[in-house]
Amino acid sequence: MNSNNKNNNTRSSRFLRHFLFPLLIVFLAIVAAVYLKLINKPVEKKAREQFVSQVHVQAVNFESLTIPVLSQGVVAARTQTRLISEVSGKVNKVSAKWVNGGFFRKGEEILQIEDYEYKNQLAKAKAQLASAKSALIQEQGHAYVAKEDWQRRNSGGSNKAAKSLALREPQLESARTQLEAAKTDLVSARHRLIKTRIKAPYDGLVSGKQADIGQFISTGQLLADYHAVDYVEIRLPLTGSQLRLLELPKIGQQSDIPVTLESKVGDEVFSWQGRFVRTEGMLDEFTKVLYGVVEVQDPYGLNKPANRPLRIGSFVEASIKSKILNDIVVLPRNVLRSGNILWLVDNKNKLQRRKVAVLPTREEMVYVISGLAEGERVVVSGIAEAVAGREVTIRDDMLLDSSQEGASEIKQIIDTEVLAEPESK
Repeated sequence: MNSNNKNNNTRSSRFLRHFLFPLLIVFLAIVAAVYLKLINKPVEKKAREQFVSQVHVQAVNFESLTIPVLSQGVVAARTQTRLISEVSGKVNKVSAKWVNGGFFRKGEEILQIEDYEYKNQLAKAKAQLASAKSALIQEQGHAYVAKEDWQRRNSGGSNKAAKSLALREPQLESARTQLEAAKTDLVSARHRLIKTRIKAPYDGLVSGKQADIGQFISTGQLLADYHAVDYVEIRLPLTGSQLRLLELPKIGQQSDIPVTLESKVGDEVFSWQGRFVRTEGMLDEFTKVLYGVVEVQDPYGLNKPANRPLRIGSFVEASIKSKILNDIVVLPRNVLRSGNILWLVDNKNKLQRRKVAVLPTREEMVYVISGLAEGERVVVSGIAEAVAGREVTIRDDMLLDSSQEGASEIKQIIDTEVLAEPESK
């Protein structure tokens, strides 16, 4: 009996522990949840406070002005010559400036080749010329005597060929030809002797030197490359939209458009003045741009002092003065959004989204050519959550004009404020 009671008590304990207690816990949790729901009042949703932005605006004002057309290129010599020896021999003398980068004036001697052989050739040519002159004089005397004798013995007609032989006409013609050949040989000998002294063909500098003192050089051997330095040229690629801004010269004519060239060396920026003189007349086959040519006189400052030489091979940025453009609106570039979008404020102080057309420049200012009307107000500050039709406020001290002073104030404002977050359309 005692054993049976013990088993019954065990079963009752297991039932309470595995079934009744979990059910009781679930029931109590449901009751607590219902109670909490009943005693908690619903949270009242506060209406979102309407925020009215304050903005800076600039009144649209049309101007007539010139703008810089920007491009870039590499400085190149206007002429490059390959110095080649026209005679052979050993180099026995060179100029102290015969180094890579050495400058020479036109006609200045660069190097000299041994000339003994060429002086000997000249002497022989002079001797041959003297001999040819003597032979001609002798033959002229023989011809005169023969003519006198012929006239005494032959009063009537005779064979023409026989007469020519009798008068020594073939011998006389041969003597004259020998004289002309001797004169030509003399000129050639003098020319070869002169060519033993290599001289600068124009003001320029040396690069790629390949010959020096003591070296034997052959006829036709390259001595060095030689670059003109009286002026240099810079080829500037210009797109179709840039070409429309320039007063281009007519075909076959030159222009005189001022150009400012700049190059940065370390932390310093150096500038030079040049002239846009011509276009190349053909579009590039691959890029479809037209190249304009800018000239800079005396780039190395050989004729007048220069702050810094404009070296051949330098990379420069060019700013070309455009023709006078009318009805242009000048705005800070920071206010132009992607897709050439501007935000305007209408008469009801509500935002308007406007697409405009601008000139292709890379300056801090942007030049609007269409899409705006005189007197309209352009937002030049940041706009929080910019949405078309949203109302904004404009303080009296925030209405700016498009003068130079106003543009300066705008730039200061934009430099100190955070521009708009991404706008929603």
